[in-house]
Amino acid sequence: MNKSAIISFLILLILLIFTRFFNLDLTARFTEDESKDLVGIHQIFVDKKLTLVGPTNEQGTKVFSSLTFYMLMPGAIIGNFNPISPHYSAAFWGVVTAILVVYFTQKNNPKLKYLIAVLVIIWFPLLETSRWAWNPNFIPLWIILGILTVKVSNKYSLILSGLFFGLSIHSHYYSVFAVTIFMFLMSVFFLIKKQYIYIACLGFGFFLSILPFLIFDLRHSPGIFIPNLFLQSRSVGSVLSLDSIFIKFLSNLWNLMVEYTQTIYLAVPLVVSILLLIFQDIRRKSFGLIYIIPWIFQSLTIAIVPQFFPHYLIPGLIFFIVWVIYKRSGLGKLLSYIILIVLLIGGLFSVLSQITTPTSDPNIPTAHKIEQIIKNNILSGDLKNVNIAVLASPDKNTEGKKYRDLLLVDGNIHILTKNEYNISDHLFVISKSDEKIVRLDPALEIQRFKKGRLVSVDQIDTSGWFVYHFIK
Repeated sequence: MNKSAIISFLILLILLIFTRFFNLDLTARFTEDESKDLVGIHQIFVDKKLTLVGPTNEQGTKVFSSLTFYMLMPGAIIGNFNPISPHYSAAFWGVVTAILVVYFTQKNNPKLKYLIAVLVIIWFPLLETSRWAWNPNFIPLWIILGILTVKVSNKYSLILSGLFFGLSIHSHYYSVFAVTIFMFLMSVFFLIKKQYIYIACLGFGFFLSILPFLIFDLRHSPGIFIPNLFLQSRSVGSVLSLDSIFIKFLSNLWNLMVEYTQTIYLAVPLVVSILLLIFQDIRRKSFGLIYIIPWIFQSLTIAIVPQFFPHYLIPGLIFFIVWVIYKRSGLGKLLSYIILIVLLIGGLFSVLSQITTPTSDPNIPTAHKIEQIIKNNILSGDLKNVNIAVLASPDKNTEGKKYRDLLLVDGNIHILTKNEYNISDHLFVISKSDEKIVRLDPALEIQRFKKGRLVSVDQIDTSGWFVYHFIK
């Protein structure tokens, strides 16, 4: 690397670190999902027990690989399992992902490298996934690694590519749609070129990534990973008409346009530019279509899934941007530039909000202080039969799951469950309302303490949050 390239890289690195780490403790998302994952990471670290079981949903019906836990663990350890600490690992991997996208551009269309460098710094989808310690947000990392290694086109790189694509499924199993269609298209390409060994290597790498699931399920009959995957598969396409699938498909694509630009005003020109570029690629039989097809296929298959969440579309993200980056000439080149400029404008208008606007109420420092107050009260008073409730506040999780998780991580403090309010002697109520409103709350959690004595009340700085300690 020459001096100019080193300086450019350092500037890129500094700006990426800034947009990924700045104000992270006040703006990072911290809900029951993140607190539950923190408990899982802490258990692996404390018990020194390797496990494949990672993030799960609240009902236990969705189980993902523990790969996410191991990726978040370094930051958690360095941060002494403070609730913000896993987000620092997430931000680190977000920086790595952005650098890999720029590296791909340098290798495949160097004239776009500076434009892409600015884009990855401020583009909403890459920034959001970089500032959020959540398993689906690691999908872009594995997919860009898979694309980079498949481009090398030798036996070993293709094994790695299949492995990386499979690891995206470790982050979320709905990634299977985009990555398998891409691997299928690449296999057709290798078949045409009679490079049969490459097809075998790509498939072998993918099989290696899935093998741990098979081994785990065989050793833990009846298993949790493969049966769960089949259970989710059975829900796909259940009694949906073609009309409703088509409408959901268009809705998915429109939601992506708004997601990518953060405004409907830019979403419209983005739609037009994308359609024109797809038409241009079809007309010229461009190899770049191999990247946009997985993006379209992901949106289409998710349209068949009865339940929809925005993160189901994350697997198409890198395929989309790689398609835009693909080297073209003439009108195709112009349309690529127009798409990137539209995305850049959207990023410029949304980046400030991304790094300054809280996504959770309370934010992480406030939630940590609330947990500390409850912990200190329990330990100093040697309290028994303690429970927690969150009432009269923006937080809809009335059982206070994240505070229960933080108490487990912080001091291995176990309190009564959400089903044991009727036998609780102490109730810590976390609220944004005054005592009178809390006592009048119709929730079951407070019924036993409505006429109980208020032992203490702690206000958390100027956040508007209070911790009330009631006894029956």
